[in-house]
Amino acid sequence: DSCSACGMDLTACPLDATAPLHHQVWGLPVVRPTVTDYQLQHITCPCCATPVRATLPPDVPRGAFHPSVAAAIALLHTDYRLSLRDIPRLLSQFFHLPISVGATTQLYHAVGAAAAAPYAEVEAVVRQQDANIDETSWPQGKLPCWLWTMGTAVATLFQIGRRNRATLTAMVGDA
Repeated sequence: DSCSACGMDLTACPLDATAPLHHQVWGLPVVRPTVTDYQLQHITCPCCATPVRATLPPDVPRGAFHPSVAAAIALLHTDYRLSLRDIPRLLSQFFHLPISVGATTQLYHAVGAAAAAPYAEVEAVVRQQDANIDETSWPQGKLPCWLWTMGTAVATLFQIGRRNRATLTAMVGDA
């Protein structure tokens, strides 16, 4: 390099290590899904001629998708409010993950079912506490819905519903 003012060659000059100029360029990595192939062998019993097939280890998901895919779908649909129709397109374009709208919907509902028991536990705890209740508009497609929150010192309960007495009563229970 040379001096921009006088043209002197600066390659032999010592560097000033105390004040380097940082130029950072951010990018996204190319992400490819991991695919684990489980091969279940089969044999025929030499004693009785019954075909016997190996079984999957107990920790292997029984469906075609890892729980991390289901978690991503739930996050994209709830927090980022992407439709269940748009999520497969995003997963395909960004992560090269082939998934249908039907499989996306099934995984989303599976996450909801898995969250039902912990939600009920939080609901029971919140209903026993002094709570602040609030709601804010939370459209679901073309439906005018509301996000209700019931906050206490120990937990906060969220529920999406209409803005009416029935939703409020369902949230607070028989209190």
